[in-house]
Amino acid sequence: MDDIFPFTKDAIQVNNIQGNRGDIIVDMKPFGYYKNNRWKFQDEVRFVLYVFPINPLLESSNPKMNSIVVQSLLNNKSLPFDYYDMKLKDDAFKNLEITLSPSATESQETIVRALVDKYAPKAKIKESSLGKVVRLK
Repeated sequence: MDDIFPFTKDAIQVNNIQGNRGDIIVDMKPFGYYKNNRWKFQDEVRFVLYVFPINPLLESSNPKMNSIVVQSLLNNKSLPFDYYDMKLKDDAFKNLEITLSPSATESQETIVRALVDKYAPKAKIKESSLGKVVRLK
């Protein structure tokens, strides 16, 4: 799409502000869902994970849960884990195509090739078409 603003402009709404208090409504779907046409060449698959520093299944009955989430976001509260291992279908890498960063070093490319050899031997690795156009460093 040419302009994602109409789809994202209402994603965050602040209502009923009185003094230092108010309500905030966040629609998480638009974040990472819409993509401007200028990035269409990337032809990518996206995974959007919504991760909060609390377990909403355990806290769903807590009337202050929304406030806890908002305060966690505003205060940049750390997550209770350092990484997340996402389970994928066995054939997820069957048609994988990897585009290296324009600033990828030779050693980084070697690491990517080693990972491909081990986990996705049929994957294709290609140089970025932006390599001669942009400088990321």
